[in-house]
Amino acid sequence: MADSPFGGPLGSGALGDLLRRELKIGEQASVLDTDHVHPGYIPGGHIDAVLYQKFPDGRVYPIDKSHLNPNTLEEIK
Repeated sequence: MADSPFGGPLGSGALGDLLRRELKIGEQASVLDTDHVHPGYIPGGHIDAVLYQKFPDGRVYPIDKSHLNPNTLEEIK
């Protein structure tokens, strides 16, 4: 289990409701945001992959984030 989240808990909405319902305490889920390509890093931009975890308080928090090439899904370092 991660030491601490890097952002606030997910609120109400499709993703937050789904992850709170489906994850057990300590479980993690990685979510790709393919709807939003961000400019920068490489030509064509990047997409975000966020790792979420359900904590003992029952909330789901982001604990890690990666930037991926939208064409290959390889991590951009």
